[in-house]
Amino acid sequence: MDTMSTSQPSEKLLDIRDLRVEYLTEQGPVCAVNNVSFSISKGEIFGLAGESGCGKSTIAHAILRVLRPPAIITAGNVFYKGIDVLDFGQEQKPSKNPDANGPELNIESFRWAEVSMVFQSAMNSLNPVMRALDQITDVIRKHQKIGKKEARVRAEELMDIVNIDKQRLNAYPHELSGGMRQRMVIAMALALKPDLMIMDEPTTALDVVVQKDILQQIEQLKEKLGFSILFITHDLSLMVEFSDRIGIMYAGELVEMAPAKTILTKPAHPYTQGLLNSFPSIRGPRKKLTGIPGSPPNLLHPPKGCRFHERCPYYDGKDETTPKLREITPDHWVACNCLDFSQAGVQ
Repeated sequence: MDTMSTSQPSEKLLDIRDLRVEYLTEQGPVCAVNNVSFSISKGEIFGLAGESGCGKSTIAHAILRVLRPPAIITAGNVFYKGIDVLDFGQEQKPSKNPDANGPELNIESFRWAEVSMVFQSAMNSLNPVMRALDQITDVIRKHQKIGKKEARVRAEELMDIVNIDKQRLNAYPHELSGGMRQRMVIAMALALKPDLMIMDEPTTALDVVVQKDILQQIEQLKEKLGFSILFITHDLSLMVEFSDRIGIMYAGELVEMAPAKTILTKPAHPYTQGLLNSFPSIRGPRKKLTGIPGSPPNLLHPPKGCRFHERCPYYDGKDETTPKLREITPDHWVACNCLDFSQAGVQ
């Protein structure tokens, strides 16, 4: 089923179709991403949420083609502006967009110039023995034929954009606070003005005040510069405030996808409901947090049918077929065999 057939207000920038990624181990292949499909429109913030190990970061690395062995993409397509990124070879031969007016891209021009990424843990993303200036200008001069002086001017502009004093360009990463390091990584991701920024747990290990400040700044930059965002986190409460649409991942599969408001107010999949019941509300009466019993399955030997059924409160042990994503209301997709969505208007 084409889960991307819903009406979208703007043109698709990224279109992932039936992506499958496996890790080859001595015990056998582990399917970390199993036939995942979603799209991101121009100017949209699409959130990808789920427990650790559910495949979120693997998808991000697959998009950028930076997966390392033993990971391998075994099926699917990753279309960016109409070009399948998975067709890129390492020989730098450009691929032409089917649209005559579209860009020609190769793997080098695609990474960072078109799609950039803010990796988990800013300190680990930065070279500890290089000053901030050198790290930012290296990115710029790798892709653009400009001199050191012009690159420094651009670096100073980037520091101004993320609200860091340009004098801090002479600092090493350990001389910056956690919030400054995160802003610096964001500045590097913006250096070539990409159309899509992938943000993988961008506020991990930061306190809630700095977290909120950085996310507000990212939203302002998005409105100003017009890029799209793939926002990855396990914190669903944070995601519903920041994203336009959200996809919920479980054990390598996409189990629900809907606008953020729908996910918050009308979660349909039992796993999504469990996630939302796992954190307290700051408004309304107090209620007992229930959590989700059990643990995610071993992906080396995943259960038959629905991968969530061993933890599902609605599973009756009868249906062992693998659930497919289906549209229960406009732009709200759910993969579940246990619940009856007939009254919701299943397509």
